[in-house]
Amino acid sequence: MKSRDEYIRGVYEKRDAYVAARKKKRKAAISAGVSLSVCVIAAGAFFLSNYGMPKFAEFDSVDHMNSVQIQTDQAPGAANSAEDRDSPDEVVNEYASELELLCPTTDGGDFQTVYPPDDKPESTVLAPATTTKTESVDSGAGTLTLDIDEVFDSYFTACHPWPSPIKYKVYYRLGGKFKSGDFVDVAYSKMTQKSDFGYELTATGVTKSDFEIQPGMVYKPVIYLYPRTKTDVTVTLRYDGRLTVTDPPYENGWRVIAYPDGRIISGGREYPYLFWEGESGVVYDMSKGFCVAGGDTRVFLWEKLALLGLNEAEARDFMEFWVPHLERSAYNKICFQYETYTDGAGLAVTPKPDSVLRVFMAFTQLKKPVRIEPQELRGFERGGFAVVEWGGAIQ
Repeated sequence: MKSRDEYIRGVYEKRDAYVAARKKKRKAAISAGVSLSVCVIAAGAFFLSNYGMPKFAEFDSVDHMNSVQIQTDQAPGAANSAEDRDSPDEVVNEYASELELLCPTTDGGDFQTVYPPDDKPESTVLAPATTTKTESVDSGAGTLTLDIDEVFDSYFTACHPWPSPIKYKVYYRLGGKFKSGDFVDVAYSKMTQKSDFGYELTATGVTKSDFEIQPGMVYKPVIYLYPRTKTDVTVTLRYDGRLTVTDPPYENGWRVIAYPDGRIISGGREYPYLFWEGESGVVYDMSKGFCVAGGDTRVFLWEKLALLGLNEAEARDFMEFWVPHLERSAYNKICFQYETYTDGAGLAVTPKPDSVLRVFMAFTQLKKPVRIEPQELRGFERGGFAVVEWGGAIQ
């Protein structure tokens, strides 16, 4: 049985292999086109050198010219328009099977290979990165552990309970049995890839999952880059632990193009942030903080994250991931970390940013409330080239 880390890494590796295959195929198509053009030019040169310029009909007016009907061997509507030529997606259809998604089997055995399915409905679930629809192939049955985002009449949206950009639209009527934030095991009969990070599932059953976030894991630190102009940026981590997942891939650092609106380009793909997850043995400072009832988590975080300096979009991203975990407990002791976190997870950015905010929340789940000395939070003044990060861990 493969571990969760191996599963996630497998998904990213297969996705990257697929993207590389697409680029290779497109490059080959372009090379073939260039070769054909060279041949046509050479043939034309040979014709001119041997037979001279062809004589064209002379027209005494534009109207006369327009009145001449040019005959071709093409049937009506058979012109070589852009619509008639293979689109980039059509060119790479034969390579679509190179994107293999590893999904667990229903019997709990080894992971099976699942290929992207083939229908393309208008409804599409997109991850927060620029995505491209792919030719799809029907997959076999399997199961996934998911974290429910939103529930609708005939379907619900979900993501993995661990950090991942992959989003799912699951066709199944929950009938009030589960709600947003619940971890569920979804048995499905068909998986359809709608985009690089978006999938639709036809589910046959949904049951409660026993998945829990693990102590010692640093979950979903994400790094936003806001340069004043389009800028080549290098970001490196000095992490006292083991990186388990990164996206884009971390290869001795991230080398990306960043835009003032927060968009990040890496390897020809667009991302809203740099994402990493790690495992370490750090002991967080839980001496000062807040004891918060699970049901009060959302209101509490809106207030504190604003004080810390996250903007509305960043705070929503933070809460989308963390609120469901915190609401599962009757109470939580929440302590925002400063040097205890940053000393073990150094961050270097080139060019040097004008302002840096790193928000990291450590928490302990409680059955009963406890007394704790209130924590004084530090404010943040955002300006110039700003770098913003947030993440968290369970103590």
